Amino acid sequence: MVQGPVTNRRFSRRQIRQAVLIGVGVVLAAVLGGGGWFAYRTAVKSATDEAMAARQSQAEALAQRVIDPLNEITSGLLVLGKSPDILVLFEQRDAAGLAAAAATHAADFPSALRLRFLLPGAYGLEPDAKPPLGFASLDMLGQAERSSGPVAAEVHGFGTPDQHIVVIRRVKNKADQLVGLMHLSLDVAVLDSILSKLDVGKGYVELQQAAGGKAIVLAKAGPGSSGEPVIVSVPSTRWNLAYWAVGEAPAGAGFAINWVMVGGVLLAVVLVSAGVVFWMQRPAVTIAGEEPRSSKSDVIYAGAVKAIMDGVHPGMEHLVPNLPKSGMKGPVMPVSQGMTGDDITMIVRKDDLKAGAKPPAKPAAKSPPKPVPGAAASEAPTDPPQKKSP
Repeated sequence: MVQGPVTNRRFSRRQIRQAVLIGVGVVLAAVLGGGGWFAYRTAVKSATDEAMAARQSQAEALAQRVIDPLNEITSGLLVLGKSPDILVLFEQRDAAGLAAAAATHAADFPSALRLRFLLPGAYGLEPDAKPPLGFASLDMLGQAERSSGPVAAEVHGFGTPDQHIVVIRRVKNKADQLVGLMHLSLDVAVLDSILSKLDVGKGYVELQQAAGGKAIVLAKAGPGSSGEPVIVSVPSTRWNLAYWAVGEAPAGAGFAINWVMVGGVLLAVVLVSAGVVFWMQRPAVTIAGEEPRSSKSDVIYAGAVKAIMDGVHPGMEHLVPNLPKSGMKGPVMPVSQGMTGDDITMIVRKDDLKAGAKPPAKPAAKSPPKPVPGAAASEAPTDPPQKKSP
């Protein structure tokens, strides 16, 4: 009797160990992939934060360079307000003397359009003056009277013939009491002069002031803008400085090549893992007496089939379809699929038997049995009695 392939459904320790190793490999690949992605995102975020911090620092440095010339002007105002001659006029509330002194000292300040020495509560609108004293200036003067903090500089009438920068400083006596206010109007062109001296490289800056829900550009410098700017406030003013670092590489661009490499490695790991799993799960052949292979569908050949494979019965291996040679490790098809022709369970076809059969020979005439020596005469066969004729 021929023993055909037997399916081994039991899992050996080696199979279990290999399954565990494959599972561990898949988990490690997932961990490495997730860890690589997290590291990449962390590196990009860190680079983005560093680039943003660098632009912020650069913008703040530019804003400080904008306010430095104005600080020199306001410092001159404070020195003038502490002058004994000017302080006496304020304490005496001499309006005429203050107007004359203001006209004289206006030339002390570069780009000054007009200097006003005003007594607290003793001022009003001057719409026809050059530059005019408008509602915006009155609001700033009232703020200076009501508070002790600095009054932020701002631009009035921008875009009109009367546009000017307003700087206000307080005048106090030795008892730290408010005795007067100094109102200085500067030419707006001083802002263009300040920004033109800034070193912005390939970047671009705008000096802006909010008005009516939008930003008015007071001055600008640089070749052009691109992307989103960094916006910082200019100290002691109502202005903002918008800075574009034009020409800088986007944050994280330096990691593009590394990310491609990481992606390629992860893809290779996935493909190799899939190949290993596929190889481990493929159908395999195991010869009886050899160590079983790890597979879900191991086929073990033993008995007569193994003897045929070993060459004990020469020529018989041709009768078993898909029979591997002894020691073959490759996959084989089950003998129940695609089998044509003879197999070892049917050496000759029935049709061939009928076709090759000879006609049966005629039976020979039977001779009477020979008498056995020593037998009784009564036991000898006799002819049946015949009827007598009448």
